[in-house]
Amino acid sequence: MRNGKLTALFFSFLFLLILLVGIKLDWWNPTIQLIQKQFGIAQNSKSSSQKNSTLELNLFRLFEQFDVSAETINTNTFLEDKQREISAPIPQGLPDELVINAFSRIVKGTPNTVYDSYYNAKKDIFVITYVSKSKKDKRLVLILSRAKRFLAGSTKIAVLIEDFEFQANQTTVDFLSFPEPLTISLKPFAQKSAWTAKAAQEYNKEVCIQLPFEPRKRIKKSTSPIIMIHYKEKEIAKIITETIKSIPNFKGFGNLYSSVAVEDSRVMGIVLGEIKKHQGYFVNTHTGRTSVVPKTAKKIKVPYSEITAMIKEEKDLFHIENQLKHYTAIARKRGNIIIATRANKSIITVLKKVRPYMKQYGISFVPVSALVQ
Repeated sequence: MRNGKLTALFFSFLFLLILLVGIKLDWWNPTIQLIQKQFGIAQNSKSSSQKNSTLELNLFRLFEQFDVSAETINTNTFLEDKQREISAPIPQGLPDELVINAFSRIVKGTPNTVYDSYYNAKKDIFVITYVSKSKKDKRLVLILSRAKRFLAGSTKIAVLIEDFEFQANQTTVDFLSFPEPLTISLKPFAQKSAWTAKAAQEYNKEVCIQLPFEPRKRIKKSTSPIIMIHYKEKEIAKIITETIKSIPNFKGFGNLYSSVAVEDSRVMGIVLGEIKKHQGYFVNTHTGRTSVVPKTAKKIKVPYSEITAMIKEEKDLFHIENQLKHYTAIARKRGNIIIATRANKSIITVLKKVRPYMKQYGISFVPVSALVQ
């Protein structure tokens, strides 16, 4: 047992040592800049205002960037030790190296330097000590702990509502008035699709057109022309053009059926080429092992993604809630996910209920267009 604790302490010390050496030698710069860009955290600049700023001013600016609420920051001054102590809980969801790097760099433009920095594994806190070149200034000790809450927007989830159809009922109103971004997919040429697209725009909901590809199994009836794999380029382009005319204000496209077309490089090359002309994205809602879409989209440079998770249509609210919480945990590990589901009363009821829970864990609802690459 004791050997296990010593091993854990050794590796904690080794990690911190590598981290601090990396900060000193700027090893982490490329990684830190990418992470800062992802989380929307401003990078240090060498403006004249920063050059004349004080250490504490820089510190509180950084607290604001990291969404640290003012009431959680504690300050103490110890006159006998000529020391000032500031402690604050940092919201979870940020990599430790980003946090330590950021608080180590705030000395730029000030007469201060980082005197000491270490991690207390028992208390799970980081302690950074700053000293000034001026003997009149007090030593500043910064104690960073982990907050219970997560950084807002550190994880993104897009919810795609498939086969959305406007109905004159409360469920439709609840989906459109849901106070977070949702993406609704519409079938082209359906009776109410154009009207629904206009209503979605008024409620700031994103529209995705479901392109009807040749399915694996024969369907009895289709409301729109189907893109068959034997069609020539002009026929495929014509169907896509007519589809776009039927649904205004769209952002992207998906595939309506589990189709053989996504496995045909010629057809998908034509389809994705037409999508690029209209500055849209493609989300593969029915994919397979032999899908050529990822490779073709990358080659043509069309924003593309696949569905990460599905919530099946059912009435069991408890089961749907557990699925959403499970996907929240997955999103926190992966960073971003796209969830596909159907429009029904059970789904929107649970979304409204679980929304505060998801926000507490740093989940930010975004449209599908924000997650395609």
